[in-house]
Amino acid sequence: MLHAKAPGSMFYPNRIDAEYSQGHHLPVQNGREVFKNAVVRMPEANLLCTRT
Repeated sequence: MLHAKAPGSMFYPNRIDAEYSQGHHLPVQNGREVFKNAVVRMPEANLLCTRT
């Protein structure tokens, strides 16, 4: 659902300006998949919040 092509410090020594200019260090999300997951899990979240 959420990923980046060149995340974290593992890539730091080899990081080049092209990666920054192309946005490979920024996270990307699949909006449709995130929305579907939210809709499926909303009833579960409601139950947890109202359980007291």
